[in-house]
Amino acid sequence: MALSLDKSYTGTKERLQKTGDILGHLEEALKIKPDHPRSLYLMGKWNVEISGMNVAEKGALKTFFGGLPSASLPTAIDYFEKARKADPNYLLNYLDLAKAYKKNGQSDKAIEILNKLIKLPPRTADDNGYKAEGKILLESLL
Repeated sequence: MALSLDKSYTGTKERLQKTGDILGHLEEALKIKPDHPRSLYLMGKWNVEISGMNVAEKGALKTFFGGLPSASLPTAIDYFEKARKADPNYLLNYLDLAKAYKKNGQSDKAIEILNKLIKLPPRTADDNGYKAEGKILLESLL
């Protein structure tokens, strides 16, 4: 359900309205299965998105929707790392984990993750694209 909500909004207002619903579904999923790789991954993405909101978006969440949920890059990284442990072959998680490390000023960790990403075999139709994007990001960090 969280994935559906995450993909279904069209604008900023709608995104802000669905933020709490997405979090609620992810928390419920992780209560049922704490090591579910996709739920852990989505919780990481959620933390990246919320922590990266601009001042106006954060103000809107606070004012109109009952508060600002707690979110941070370190928390996102923790969820991405848990997802990696739960499914070490989920390539999109590696890419987003590397981006989070880079954004958090940890380029050395990003490089380490990207080196692992480009060596993993593709499992889905999208994986070659993630590997290509990871290679470009890696080259920009070297």
